[in-house]
Amino acid sequence: MTDRKGRQTKIRRRLISCVLAFVLTVSAVLPVNAMTLYESDWTYHKEGYIFVGESHVYLSAAVMNSRTDADGYVEGLKDVRYFYRNDSSISQDQYGNPNTMYMKGNLFFVYEGLNIPSERNTQLNKNYIYSDGNGAMGRGVEKIHEIINSNLNIEHWNIISYQGALEAHARSSAVCGDYVASYQNWITYEFPEADCYFLSIATMTGWYDNIADADAINNALAAAFPDQYLDYTAFLCARYPQGMRDPSLKTDNIHWNDETNIALIMDVLQSIQKNNNEK
Repeated sequence: MTDRKGRQTKIRRRLISCVLAFVLTVSAVLPVNAMTLYESDWTYHKEGYIFVGESHVYLSAAVMNSRTDADGYVEGLKDVRYFYRNDSSISQDQYGNPNTMYMKGNLFFVYEGLNIPSERNTQLNKNYIYSDGNGAMGRGVEKIHEIINSNLNIEHWNIISYQGALEAHARSSAVCGDYVASYQNWITYEFPEADCYFLSIATMTGWYDNIADADAINNALAAAFPDQYLDYTAFLCARYPQGMRDPSLKTDNIHWNDETNIALIMDVLQSIQKNNNEK
């Protein structure tokens, strides 16, 4: 009997060791796909808003807190609630800076991050918003589903894509069909109950000076989705170049300053709310 108990104890220990080894191996091999964690505020909201995109969205997420009151509601908007914090609880970037973002409310921003190369490459690729209409999807689309599924307290969703700046700079005419096809699958397959909107890419900045077909994606989206395409060219031109980051402080010929990012997000939300009220 003693020998039997001893063998059982040894087997249990081996199993525990195997499980621990497996967990450690998986933890070491599998990348952490999401540095952004989306939570529910457990409050009913008639409308929810999800922005998905590249560095403009990343920067906007960090500064929108400055427009919220003590209860997290965005001042100047009806029932838009936003909580954001950034810490090192799960991830740090390559320089040791906090790289874990938490969001909750009914306003969310979808991105990977910018300081870790693998995350940046994922976020800037056209496959980030990919959908084939049969279940295959990019990481950005996965995150949108994660937000919707974890926030059942929100009745209706508005999804705003601000994606394609890098592709417009690199090979716009070659990939504009990919954006149209994926966004069409957003509307008919991925998020049929939501309203989807597609923002124009701000190609008036110096980063696009030598790109002959920089507006190919914008033109394709405007033609394919006349009701969903949001052209913010005039809005941003009114703030260019004064609204861009001071080149004496940082060489940057593509990003707007914090106030312009906030103004853009606020205007998009106000436009969507007006559109929803008119339905």
